[in-house]
Amino acid sequence: MSETVGDHFAFIIDSVVHTGPAIARICAEVWREAEISKLEINSAEIHIRELEAAGFTIVSRGASGYDTAFIAEWRQGEDGPIIGFLSEYDALPNLGNAPVPEQALREDGVTNGHGCGHNLLGAGCTGAAIERASPGPAADRFVKYW
Repeated sequence: MSETVGDHFAFIIDSVVHTGPAIARICAEVWREAEISKLEINSAEIHIRELEAAGFTIVSRGASGYDTAFIAEWRQGEDGPIIGFLSEYDALPNLGNAPVPEQALREDGVTNGHGCGHNLLGAGCTGAAIERASPGPAADRFVKYW
């Protein structure tokens, strides 16, 4: 039986339903932290928390000499492809903004912000890694997250 566009669409919808809550949680929490590059300690921990909850093993912290870098892995079987994800979660200095569509200071006084969108990109990347690491009858695979 061959797959149809509808099959692929259903798979995508199921994936979003499965990982959507984690993606939304990560996005909101990392946005609130708004930590700049190499200082995003809490933001890294948010991603680590969600990956560990999904069954990933954190195999390295402080990777490549950066306190905020880590490596997480998940494996099903011994063969199959290596699927890699590279996330970003740093904010930019002086781009803090209230969650409104015009320029407005944040009420909490945080001046850093995610004008770069890394809170969104990182959350989506982590969600995709979690989805690819969902156990099941699918082929063997090794998911690696940097």
